[in-house]
Amino acid sequence: MQGVADPGLFPIVDLNGHTITLNSKGIEIVANTRSAFLTGGIITSGTNFVNARFTTHPGKVYNNIYISSVIADSDHKVGLRVTGNDAQDAGFHLKGDQSNTFTGRVEVSGQRKHLVLAKTNGAIAIRGDVFVQKRARIRFLNSNQLLKTSNISLKSYGELQYLSNENTTNIFRNLTIEDNGIVNFIHRDRDSQKSKYYIKVDNLIINKDGHLQVQGWQEGRDFLLVRKDSTALRDALTKVSFAGYNSGNIHLEDYDSEYWSISAAPEPAMYGALFGAAGIGLWGWRKRRCRGRKTQHQMQRRL
Repeated sequence: MQGVADPGLFPIVDLNGHTITLNSKGIEIVANTRSAFLTGGIITSGTNFVNARFTTHPGKVYNNIYISSVIADSDHKVGLRVTGNDAQDAGFHLKGDQSNTFTGRVEVSGQRKHLVLAKTNGAIAIRGDVFVQKRARIRFLNSNQLLKTSNISLKSYGELQYLSNENTTNIFRNLTIEDNGIVNFIHRDRDSQKSKYYIKVDNLIINKDGHLQVQGWQEGRDFLLVRKDSTALRDALTKVSFAGYNSGNIHLEDYDSEYWSISAAPEPAMYGALFGAAGIGLWGWRKRRCRGRKTQHQMQRRL
């Protein structure tokens, strides 16, 4: 299945309740269009994967394809594979208010390629395990996008992103960092700054010589939560860093009876800025206090 469109157009394919079975080529997005939409009906594959490949061109517009059709298993288990060249950002969006029912693995690969999870009304986007690698990204726009039994693996700077204007919570079994991975809490505007993001996992597993960098994190707003009975957490904690924070102060905080919250202390420079601001405030308070005493003394002398 191939979609081709002129720049600026927004092609829409409505399956109108029908089922489309893709071959190994899957969906190839080669158009230099801003968005394309595939709605209604059911998408499945005659192979092991629904393949979605972006062929983009430097300097062209960001390509997105929005899928609100249900992706389903066939007479066998079907997965989803999102790939593409590295020339341009491209997003494969799972939308709509109906759950996907496919149970195979999900693979996202390629620099600046996004798998965007945006199901609504409690619908499930992914039921199986997810593998993100080679600087690709899985992005959560809403809550409850995965089954609680799902696992996410990050490899070769694969990235898990949150980007929402609402409080967002996703719960899944394991977050595994195979070598280098990124968790990024993105708050781009004033509305999203008010939102709280929660990642809840049973286990955080970071393989030997692996490293997890947490970006965009702010204390009291963003939460990376791991169950207290996790057996790999103590080891994993030594392989976590928070961008902008002192790596020597990564620690666990008591969140509730089930979860630890992985947290970080401010860098010494931040402490200095805080103490500096406090010092200026204290100096101003003392100056106002002295001025007030002087004025009071002058009034008493007049009396």
